[in-house]
Amino acid sequence: MNRTISEIRYISESYVKAVEVQDDIDLIYYYVKKADGRWVINIPPLK
Repeated sequence: MNRTISEIRYISESYVKAVEVQDDIDLIYYYVKKADGRWVINIPPLK
């Protein structure tokens, strides 16, 4: 709510991040990957 995706960062041809840049902080809202010809939300494993 009240958030704006200011950048789509292409990590590779099949992996992107949706980011809002605030001053010197990057807020990553979504990781999206292409799987079987479709774009899907990706949730990376916690480290």
